This record gives sequence, structure tokens and C-alpha cells, in this order.
Amino acid sequence: MNIDKEYLKRLSPCADRLENYLNHYAEWSGSLSGFLDLDKITRKDKMWVFVRSVSTDLKRKFAIEVAESVLHIFEEKYPNDKRPREAIVAAKLFLNGKLSRKAAAAYAAYAAAAYADAAAAYAAGDQKSMDYQLNLMKKYAELK
Repeated sequence: MNIDKEYLKRLSPCADRLENYLNHYAEWSGSLSGFLDLDKITRKDKMWVFVRSVSTDLKRKFAIEVAESVLHIFEEKYPNDKRPREAIVAAKLFLNGKLSRKAAAAYAAYAAAAYADAAAAYAAGDQKSMDYQLNLMKKYAELK
């Protein structure tokens, strides 16, 4: 896959985000991994393009790895609450075809409320987490 202005236009981004790209990189063309290295593109915009450019399975693998990377925060605060860990296990089982969609959804819903606050707080404010997520996106961009 080649990322360039025509590819991005086909994704139907917000006008201001496309304008930002065009102002800085109108003639740029390259891989998804290369796009993730562009310094004038926000992390949020990189994530937006990434999730629209990789397969569903790669998005699931990415989500599992990100969840695993912040799981310790939740478990330090709530050591007896195993819902997030169980949801990650269920997601892996689903990804490997060993759990039905309905059962995986039930695990996800079960864990969502417990896990969301800790993960969001960590991911939103921690530069180390943001760098990790960007590097992970680049890893999955190479797999396509």
C-alpha cells in the first residue's frame, strides 16, 4: 500500500486534517510505516490512518498488545479484579478461532468498565505509552 494525498482523500478525513497533510507533505508518497514517521502529523491522525489501513486481524492484535502494555496499571490498583486480563485472554482466543464472537463480546463488555479508566489515563498522559503505541503501529504497518 502506498500512502499519498490521493489515498488519504479516499479515506475521507476531516478537511482541516487533510489540509495539514497537504500543507506539509503534498508531494510525499510512501509506506504506512513511513507515514507514521512524519513529524508534522499528529499521533491522533496517525492512529486514524493506521486503523483504516490495516486488516481487522492486525487491528485486533494491536489492541491486544496495547491493552497488555497498560494492564499492570489496573492490576496495581485493583489486584483482585481479573476482568481485564480475562478479556485479553478472550480476545486472543477469538483471534485464534477458539472463541465465538458472542463469547468474546461478553468478555469485552465485562472488562470494559473496569479497565477503561486506568488505560485511558495512562495512554492519554504518558509519553512512554504514546511512543510505545507509535512503535507498535509501525510494527503492524510492516506486517500489513
